[in-house]
Formats: sequence, structure tokens, C-alpha cells
Amino acid sequence: MTRQHPRKIKLNARRVEQLAAEGLSQAQIAHMLGVSPDTLTARKQDSPVIAAALNKGRVKIVHELVNLLVEQARAGNVAANIFALKNLAGWKDRVELTEGDGTPQPLIIALPGYVPEQPKDITPVEDVEVVDEPLEHERPTLKSSAQISNGSLQIPDNSGEQSA
Repeated sequence: MTRQHPRKIKLNARRVEQLAAEGLSQAQIAHMLGVSPDTLTARKQDSPVIAAALNKGRVKIVHELVNLLVEQARAGNVAANIFALKNLAGWKDRVELTEGDGTPQPLIIALPGYVPEQPKDITPVEDVEVVDEPLEHERPTLKSSAQISNGSLQIPDNSGEQSA
């Protein structure tokens, strides 16, 4: 009995590139081509043409998606801005917990490599006078005597009477 050699499967590099440019995974591309994922991986390793087709297709879809993302970010889409900053600019957001009690601290958004200034050692002082004086450049704040009563806002008029 003679042993048959397995048939050599031909893959169309243009079709491989097209499927990769549509965002399909290598397993999905293999399925669409009617071959196993292992066969596609073997052909990618054996053939620089197939490897280049996969890479070129991936570059095309990434380029298209980045352009759409930037377009959305420029149009004011906040989620697109956040996603772009995290994924394109390396920004990170994280919630840091305080020591011991686990109370969440404010959200921190920082560039890679950013190290916040460390607080200086402060010696506690026992005798402190507290003053409530406006700062030199402080803007005055508006004070209101409005109140909420029985679910409705009560705003006093100029005569001091309350109205609903």
C-alpha cells in the first residue's frame, strides 16, 4: 500500500487579507476559507505572502477603527475620548483605597510615568487659631436663605416673606 501525501491547500492571499481587514480572528478566517486554524497557522509560518496578507489586513482594520475613534472623539463623544486616551495615549484611571478602612479616594487620571508630588512632613501643632477671612483673590460667594420645606423650594422675597 502506498502512502498518499496530503494535498497542499492553496490559500488566496487577497482573500486572507480581505477577511483580516474585516476584523475576523485567525480562527474565523480559517473557517471562512474552509481550513482548520492549524492549517492557516502552518501556512502563515511557511509562506511570507500569507503572513503579510494577515498583517496587512489587520493594519487596515486598525487604521479604519482608529480613524473612526478619532472622528468620534473630535465630535465630542466623551466615551471615545476616554477610550482613546486610555488606549492610544496610555492614560490610566484607578481608584486608590486608603490604608486600613478601604474608603475609595477620588478617581485619578494620569499620564504614564506621572508621579504626584508627595506631601511634605507636617508637624502637628496643638494651638491653632482658626480664622474665616476672605483670601486676597477670593471671589465672594452668594449666600441664599432658600430652604426646602415639605418637598418644595421656599425662596424669600425682598420683603422677607416666603413664597412657593
